[in-house]
Amino acid sequence: MKLRKWLLFSAVLSLMLAVHTAVALELSAGPVTPFDENPVTVRSDTAGTLTLIPSLPDYDLKPVVTDYPLDAGETVIPWDGLSWLGEPLPSGRIMLNAQLQDASGTVSNASLEVKISSPLCAAVSCLPAADVFCPKEDSLRIECGLSRKGSVKVEIASAGEPDKVLRTLEGKAKDTVPVTLKWDGKDRKHKVLPEGDYLLTAYSANLPDRRVTASVTLSASPVPVPAVFETGDIIPADPENDGEVWAALTAPAVVGAGNEGQGLYLMKKKKYSPGGSISARTAAVRVLEVDGSWCRVAAWRQAVGEYMEGWVQTEKLTVIPSRLHYGALINKKDHTMTVYEDGKRIGRIRVSTGLLNAANPLAATPPGVYLIGSRMKDFQMDGYHYDYPIRLHGDYLLHTVGYKTKDSVRYYTEELEDLGGEASHGCVRMDIRATEESGGLNAWWVWTHLGRDTRVIVTEGE
Repeated sequence: MKLRKWLLFSAVLSLMLAVHTAVALELSAGPVTPFDENPVTVRSDTAGTLTLIPSLPDYDLKPVVTDYPLDAGETVIPWDGLSWLGEPLPSGRIMLNAQLQDASGTVSNASLEVKISSPLCAAVSCLPAADVFCPKEDSLRIECGLSRKGSVKVEIASAGEPDKVLRTLEGKAKDTVPVTLKWDGKDRKHKVLPEGDYLLTAYSANLPDRRVTASVTLSASPVPVPAVFETGDIIPADPENDGEVWAALTAPAVVGAGNEGQGLYLMKKKKYSPGGSISARTAAVRVLEVDGSWCRVAAWRQAVGEYMEGWVQTEKLTVIPSRLHYGALINKKDHTMTVYEDGKRIGRIRVSTGLLNAANPLAATPPGVYLIGSRMKDFQMDGYHYDYPIRLHGDYLLHTVGYKTKDSVRYYTEELEDLGGEASHGCVRMDIRATEESGGLNAWWVWTHLGRDTRVIVTEGE
């Protein structure tokens, strides 16, 4: 009889302990909207230090809190719905994982599936198309990225008096493709401002406190543009020599004089005998010889990727001044994208490039020096969805690795595993993860920091 009572007592005690362990840590949250203040409620039987980390099947995202001092009972923690570098969490479902360590060292865990809604409209980038511009030449193109369609404003102020707004520009974005504004160098009274350094501050109409700032130098004299010249090698011989790489990234680029999307045809002889084409405006050429009204140039042919030499009328070429702040080099031997800021290496992102095979005989990513072109709308291909596409050279783009969606959850696994090798149809796929190895950079950083005409060098592969 005593044995039966003891067994019954043990069973009840075990049940009580199991229930206690199950409810020691609980999470609750409604749908999360990036850029909003989203409450996450944490209930705990004990005090301790709390870490909250959202995750997708392939990688962890930015923690909501780390080593947060939590009291016993119920605590509400605000969550902005953003990941590393201010990137809004992807729409769909993710897991929110909690870990609590109490004073005795006991660790409790809890998880909650959370729905991520579309973000509020917030400014995410402000990218002038030049570091220096002269109002006498042209207006300054400013690309302002928003997290969703909406209205954007850009305030212009002198760097010496950042709180004194001299002019406000406004525009509307139809989707997540950046809206383009133009500044003529004048204040709100249409008077040309004096030369000097100016701040451009972008914000959305409904989130004016979230601001993104860039700088530009206004010059009273036109920016000197050299005549077409013999360039020498435009791809550095040693991709690990930072000085050599930076010199190549900041050299003036000779490109086709047409608009982005047009072709520049190379002739076999100094007459109409086409030998292939490259993209005007975004693909630089190596000028081998300047012979009066003709130039002999070398480049990598678009849609084929093969090296070619030919003749171009000098008037069909133009020189684009360098961007002085950022640049990047894609090394096709180790499949990395090294990013430079003011001459210093700041990160190295893992990438994959074109896989040339019988099914895709034109898929090799062509080497060359490219000037960043248009930011485009996300797209789907072969069942994968790709974000943050930026034109480099014709149909060759920079963009994220692709994902597939199942039950509202994004799975990047397949194309993340391809990083570090040849895998794409010719585009350069970038890692979505901001890691210690990458210096905290990823595809989102590239999308929000590398402005128009920033140089991207692609080296030759094996």
